Amino acid sequence: MGNYNVVAAKNILVLQYVLCTCSLPQQVNDALIHAGCIIQESTNGGQENGKLELSINRVLALILASVPGSFDFESRLNLGSTFLEYFIKTSQKEELSVNEVIEVGSTPEILEHTLLAGDENISTAAESTLELAASLSMGFGFDITSATYKFTLSDMKRAFFAFFRAEIVKSTQSTPEISVDLDKLRQLPLYSHDLENWIINTYRPITYLAQYNEAASLTNFSSYLRPEEQISLIMEAAISYDHIPQIVSNVLVPYISSRTSMWTAFNDWLIQFGDKTIRETESSTMIENYDMILKLVRQEKLLSILSSNVSVMNKFVSIVLSIIYLCPRAVLEVFIAAKEIIAILKGLPLKSKSAMEEDSMPEPRKTVKEMAEAIDPSKEFLDSYSKIIETGQRLYANNLSLVQIANLKSSDGSVQLSELQKFIENESKYGRNSRQWQTLLSSMYWVFEKTKIFGKVDRHTLDELVLTKLLDLKYFNIVEDLFFKRYCSIPEKDTDKIVTRYAWLYYNKATNCDPSLGSLKCSVDCAKLIRNKTNESSRLQNLYLACRELLQWRISLHANTPLTPRQILDLGDILSIVTRILELNESSYKSHNKLFSLVRHIINGLQCYDRDVLFKYAKEEVLVADKINPLRVKIMVICLDFTSAVDTDYAYELSSEILDNAIENTEQIDLEKVVSDSWVSFFQFVKTETGTPTLALLDKKLSILGKLLLVTPAEFNIPVLEYWQLLNSQRDHLLSQAEVQSSVSRAGSDNRGESRQQPQSFFQSSGLGDLRSRLKSSIKMSANDILKSADSGDIGRTIIGHIVGAN
Repeated sequence: MGNYNVVAAKNILVLQYVLCTCSLPQQVNDALIHAGCIIQESTNGGQENGKLELSINRVLALILASVPGSFDFESRLNLGSTFLEYFIKTSQKEELSVNEVIEVGSTPEILEHTLLAGDENISTAAESTLELAASLSMGFGFDITSATYKFTLSDMKRAFFAFFRAEIVKSTQSTPEISVDLDKLRQLPLYSHDLENWIINTYRPITYLAQYNEAASLTNFSSYLRPEEQISLIMEAAISYDHIPQIVSNVLVPYISSRTSMWTAFNDWLIQFGDKTIRETESSTMIENYDMILKLVRQEKLLSILSSNVSVMNKFVSIVLSIIYLCPRAVLEVFIAAKEIIAILKGLPLKSKSAMEEDSMPEPRKTVKEMAEAIDPSKEFLDSYSKIIETGQRLYANNLSLVQIANLKSSDGSVQLSELQKFIENESKYGRNSRQWQTLLSSMYWVFEKTKIFGKVDRHTLDELVLTKLLDLKYFNIVEDLFFKRYCSIPEKDTDKIVTRYAWLYYNKATNCDPSLGSLKCSVDCAKLIRNKTNESSRLQNLYLACRELLQWRISLHANTPLTPRQILDLGDILSIVTRILELNESSYKSHNKLFSLVRHIINGLQCYDRDVLFKYAKEEVLVADKINPLRVKIMVICLDFTSAVDTDYAYELSSEILDNAIENTEQIDLEKVVSDSWVSFFQFVKTETGTPTLALLDKKLSILGKLLLVTPAEFNIPVLEYWQLLNSQRDHLLSQAEVQSSVSRAGSDNRGESRQQPQSFFQSSGLGDLRSRLKSSIKMSANDILKSADSGDIGRTIIGHIVGAN
């Protein structure tokens, strides 16, 4: 072995010694410079074959392996820097002897012995030292065979970068995190951007991740973990600790940004996560997974680096959309998260249009990967996609997945109608006031107008469904103030039919006749929505008035059962309700005008004019004064039947009013017929009315009978006439008695002789003039003629004719 190799071998041994002790910095520097000289010399040529192999990498490995870990990190870096800087500071060989490197007397005995050994032994020891150093440095990620360097600044920077990384790895084995001051680092002659990028994009992210998972180390990441495993380690920490913003920002983004190939691993992980999510059976776990995707998409740094790579960005967007689209069931939280995800993705620089049809989705696939391959993301597609998600949220209660919603567009019309009905039914459960209904209606019509999923259902059908639902729920104010004004497209005549149907429905459901309560109030409020007067609306209004008028009476058709509006509709004999009121309400017979109004409204409400010839007089268009209205008179007669037993004074008054109206309005045939047909009511009242006979009482009865003779049917006038004659005889008798008494009193009252007035006869006092005398005369003069010429049924009427004629 030549002298040169011996010098190199000794230098290696000395260098290894001074590096291990690091007690005298100058000695270390001298040894490093000496090693540099040897390397330069060997590189320049001229040395013998078989020389000891010494290189920059071997010296750096020796530094890594020899300097104790207790020596501070910055000082260790300076050793490597000092060594490498030598090659850029000088190109001149410097001969240094071992004695110049190590002061005499300071060499330890074992090293002294080694240096004094034979050349072969020295060389062998040096080679062993280098091999051991190379082996140890491999554990720090430093491979002496990985690169060769020229004595240029760029190469020295590369060498320092490799040394720096190895030193970091070595340091983190004992100290989890080494603080690196980039400002100081930038001041070093051998600083490089690659070095700084490595610190920012590798060292710091992995060091940050290590606090979550001890498997996160520089050694594992650089030597043992595949890219997929690295991404999995990062994302598992983010999810398990729920620190997605922190880990994505401090680990994933910086680490993946400098390694383009890692995007494939990241997207593969996202696909696996998506497949796991869409197969999840627990809704809570599924919600957490979609929430994780939302948190991931919220990271601006991630989206920023995604935007720089179009293919990676498109792949990422397609995967995220696929995970959302393949969600197997309707989960409200997923829809809400998906809406925000889409809104965020719209901010990415995607292309404007895609080859996919507007508002359509590709056929669903079984896996996220297959689905992602079928999606061509664009801003236009995201707009369509957001409509599907928005629709899914609004139709949440229909329990339709996004795939089912997307497919609804091509479904049969009956299926669409069924889902629309369910949608309206479910939405209406949340309407409590005008504001809420405004939101609900806006939602319903948005889905119908902005999407095509109900495209086979016409607008008229939708309007009718909404209207009937509002009427079902009794939101009549919403119909009038909101639905009719802003949404309804149905012609008024059609809405009137629907509203009328519901008004009748509520009317028939009513259990009492108070229009301000219960179902009847609903019917009244509903009928107010009828915008054009119709026959049915008129009927309803009359029935409402009838119900309101009934409130002033105690009335029931069956014992202990209040009258209901429905029973009014079922009345067979309408006038029976008058009878029932008279039976249950004291003094109600005096309210015949109110009873007439009630009956009038009931008849108009039932429109049963064909039941009785008098019912036509209930019509508003029949211009007959109430005083002579035959229907009103009929009700007065019914009242007479009741009052005659309890209030004779009023009965006389009522009888007189009825008969006077009939006599004075003989041209009113129906009026005359009503009174004529009711002659028994008058006759029976007069005949059965009891009391002490007095001239006043007899005058009343004779007055009624006298008027009754003028309207009684011919076949029945004989009993009236006979009774009239009987009463008249009684009156004559009373008058005779009165005259006798007057004669007695006249004897004591001379001054009253001629001035005393004779008592007036009934006919005079009753206003019938000398009807009595005319009647007597007529009877005497014409009795034979009447009996000869008239049928028995016409006798009475003929007699009355003679009486009237005699006047």
